[in-house]
Amino acid sequence: MHHFRWRRIVATTAAVGAGALVLAGCAGGGTGTPSGEPTASAAPTAGGEIVVGGLTTAALDPGQLGYSNQSRAWTTPILGSLFLPPLKAGEDIRPGVALSYEYNDDATEFTIHLREDAKYNDGTPIDADSVVWNLQRNTAKGLSSSQYFQYVDSVTATDDTTVVIEFSQPYGLLPEALAFTTTGYLASPTALKE
Repeated sequence: MHHFRWRRIVATTAAVGAGALVLAGCAGGGTGTPSGEPTASAAPTAGGEIVVGGLTTAALDPGQLGYSNQSRAWTTPILGSLFLPPLKAGEDIRPGVALSYEYNDDATEFTIHLREDAKYNDGTPIDADSVVWNLQRNTAKGLSSSQYFQYVDSVTATDDTTVVIEFSQPYGLLPEALAFTTTGYLASPTALKE
């Protein structure tokens, strides 16, 4: 069911993007010749910037994204996130790629339970090892959101769908950090290594 929902979100995002491109193509820009004949355009070139909704980003790599509320609207459906912010004030954090989480009694251990059927956009399964890889990589990059990992002693996969994070002292802000910042974003290790 989760895979279908993500597929629907990605398809909707793609459809909106395609619609925006069509509308942009219809907008009059005065680039034709005086007789109304279109002029030849330059051949496409590699490189450049990705601009979505007026925001520029160098890549869709969670390790290169800064935190921005505006960027979450388009990066979350593309990259996926462990948890999602509440839809309304006062509501709980929502599941993303992760189904649930729990703390031990003294809040020094945080356990994340992942969906079994989740996949990255390239088809690679989202398993505990890839989540550990993402969390370690995202926090090591020095993102502003890595401040939420200052008390982390270890991040380990205990099986295919379980990640355990151990803290050096009691720490209760990690669910919010994973839902509200880029620290919880996930990208395929296979794709990023290529």
